[in-house]
Formats: sequence, C-alpha cells, structure tokens
Amino acid sequence: ISVKTAAISVLVFAYFIEALQYFNIIGFLGIEDHTLLKIVLGSHFEWADMLAYTLGIFAIFGIEKIRLAP
Repeated sequence: ISVKTAAISVLVFAYFIEALQYFNIIGFLGIEDHTLLKIVLGSHFEWADMLAYTLGIFAIFGIEKIRLAP
C-alpha cells in the first residue's frame, strides 16, 4: 500500500483508540483489573496524544516529500 494510505490508516486507528479512552471503554467493559488490556487500550484520554499523532503523520508526509524530491 502507499505511504499515504498507511499513514492515514494508522492515524485513524490512533484516533479510534483515543476515542475509546475518552469514553472510558475500560470502565464500561468492566476490565479495570486486566493489566494487558489497559496497556493495549490505554487508560486515559490525552489531547497531547492526539496532537502527537497528528504531528507524526505530518512528519511522515514531510519526510516522504523530501525523499521523493528529484
């Protein structure tokens, strides 16, 4: 797949996980005691994470533009 497709797919997945954290999916499902699931899903929402994911994708696009420049 293309870099653009992969990057956007990863960004959407990261946003999805953050949305689950925002709505406290861990508490809703009653799995607060499951350490592995808490690690995989995360335990709390952070706007800083959303910013970091977005800036990371912009960095990928910038690197690709430089890499593909003539």
